[in-house]
Amino acid sequence: MADVAGGNVLARWTHAFAKGGNLQIRAYYDATHRDDPSFLDNLDTVDLDLQYRFQLPLKQEVLLGLNFRSMADRFQSKVIPALLKPPDSQDNVFSGFIQDQITVVDSLKLTLGTKLEHNDFSGFEIQPTARIAWSPLPEQTLWGAVSRAVRIPTRFERDVDVDVTDPAQNPLLRFLGGRGFGSEKLLAYELGWRWQIEKRLFIDLAAYLNVYHGLLSLEYDPSFVDPASGKTIIPIVNKNLTDGVARGGEASVTFTPVRSWRVVANYAYLLLTIDPKGQDLNGGRLFAGATPRNQFSLQSFVDLPARFQLDALFRYSTSVPPAAQILPSQDIAAFGELDVRVAWQGLQRFDFSLVGRNLLHDHHQELPGGARIERAVYLKIAGRF
Repeated sequence: MADVAGGNVLARWTHAFAKGGNLQIRAYYDATHRDDPSFLDNLDTVDLDLQYRFQLPLKQEVLLGLNFRSMADRFQSKVIPALLKPPDSQDNVFSGFIQDQITVVDSLKLTLGTKLEHNDFSGFEIQPTARIAWSPLPEQTLWGAVSRAVRIPTRFERDVDVDVTDPAQNPLLRFLGGRGFGSEKLLAYELGWRWQIEKRLFIDLAAYLNVYHGLLSLEYDPSFVDPASGKTIIPIVNKNLTDGVARGGEASVTFTPVRSWRVVANYAYLLLTIDPKGQDLNGGRLFAGATPRNQFSLQSFVDLPARFQLDALFRYSTSVPPAAQILPSQDIAAFGELDVRVAWQGLQRFDFSLVGRNLLHDHHQELPGGARIERAVYLKIAGRF
C-alpha cells in the first residue's frame, strides 16, 4: 500500500479602494509526500496570485492578474533503474491576464481578454477569449463565446525514461519523454440561451464545438545504439500528432417548488471525433467511440428543520459500444447510480455529513480500461477557523 501524507496553507489579503476598485493577493503552499511500493515522490508547490479590479469610463470593468507557480519535485524509483530523468526537477510557470467587460448598452455586454503564460514545459502560450451576452428581455439571455486554451505538458510526459520490454532482450523498446512535446491546443466555440420562465423555474441550453490540435500520441522514433549497454534502442516518444473535434449540447432545468427545495435536471450529448496523423500507438482514435454519447442527472437539495440538509444525485449514462472497446472484454453497459448526503450545520464552525456514493450497485465500471468504482459510505467533519 502507498503511504500518502501532506498539507497546505492558504493566505489571502484583500483591499477595497475608495473609488470602487479592489485588490486581492493570495499565497498558497502545498507539500505532498507519496511513498509507493514502486517509487518515492515529494512535491512542493508555491503559488502566488495578484488580482486587481477597477472601473473605467464608458461602463467598463477591468480585471488584471499576475501569477507565479513553482513546483519542486524529488522522485526516486524503487523497482526499475530509472523512471524519470533527471530524478529532481524545478519547474516554474509565470502568467498574467487582462479582462475588460464593456457594457455597450444595458442589455448588451462584451467581454474581451487574454492570458499570457510562460512555462518550463512548452514555453510561451497565449490564450485569448471573447464573450458576448444579450438580454432582449429581462428574463432571457443569449450568449456566445470563442476561446483558445492549452494544456501544458506534465513532468512525466517530458522526463519519462523507462524500458517497456525485457531488459535482457535486444533490441529494447524504451518509452522516452522529451522537450519536443508541446502543449495540446483547443479552440472552443460556445452558444447558449437562458430563460427564467418564472421566479422558480430556469432553463439553460448550450451548444459547443471544440476543435483540438496537437493531442498526445505515442510514436516510434529512429532507433539508436545505447553506448552504455551496446543494445539497440527503439524509442517510443510523446508527439503532438493527433487532432480531434467534439460536438455537443447541454440542457439544464432548475425548479424550486418551495423555498427549501431545489431540483436540477441535466442532459448532455457528446459526439467525439479523433483524427490521428501518426502511428497512434496509444490508440487515441478508440477514445472517440469509448465516450458515452448521452448522460442524464437529477439532483435534489432539501433544507430540513434543525439545520439538517438532504441532498441526492441520480445519474445515468448510456453504454459504450463493444466495437469501441479499448481493451478486450471491456464492454461498458449503461448504468444508473445514486449518491446521497445528509448534513447537519448545527454548530457555528463545524459541519457534519454522512455521505453514500454509488449506492445502487456494489461496483460498476464507467470507462473502458478504467478503475472499477466501488460503493462507499463515509462520515465527513469540516471545520472553519
